[in-house]
Amino acid sequence: MKLANMLWSLVNHPTLAMESVASKPQLLIASLLVAIMSGLFLGVVMDVMIPEILNMQLESLSAAEARKAAQDMEVVYDFIENPALWVRIAVGVLGGIASVITVLITGLIFFFVGKIVGGMGSLAQIQGVVMWANVIGTGFSSLFKMPVVLAKGSLMEVNFSPAILLANMDPQNTLYQFLSIFDFFSIWMLVIIIIGLQKVHSFPRNKAVLVTVFTWFAMSSFSILLAGLQ
Repeated sequence: MKLANMLWSLVNHPTLAMESVASKPQLLIASLLVAIMSGLFLGVVMDVMIPEILNMQLESLSAAEARKAAQDMEVVYDFIENPALWVRIAVGVLGGIASVITVLITGLIFFFVGKIVGGMGSLAQIQGVVMWANVIGTGFSSLFKMPVVLAKGSLMEVNFSPAILLANMDPQNTLYQFLSIFDFFSIWMLVIIIIGLQKVHSFPRNKAVLVTVFTWFAMSSFSILLAGLQ
């Protein structure tokens, strides 16, 4: 399937898109799309994103540790206040590669879980399903969030999940993070993965739903747990 048709099918006819992935995963093309879209997002919003992350880290330190760390971070703040184009490109490239690696690891987990419960698909097929689903869940999500982040001047305040109802809550709060995983684009991505598992593993719909939701929820919960330990 041609790229334009594939992208349109992901939006308009995901069953047709996943049938195409089952016969020809086109993993490299999907990976490039995820890398380009997520990398563009990170390169553009880096001067908004990085200070917020550093400030959150400072808030988790004791007063003495925060004072010492703040002095060290001043250099970083000055460096990213008006970053050169090459810095944005470097952040975008590295961020895009990191996004693809993350999705590949996710695909590997989906593959092993699927095999445990009797899935028929190959690793390449499952990686294709998960990577194309992340063209929506990671790629499109990044493009839609980018202008909102720039307009608000904040990454933490941009949310397309039920957590938006808790606008005054600390983004590091466990409840806030839990609600954040039910992001609109994440749900869309999961629907595509469910369809993909039906086509690749020959799972009935209920089994595909159960495997997808269980795997995704387990990974998301583990991420929240790790964040809470930091």
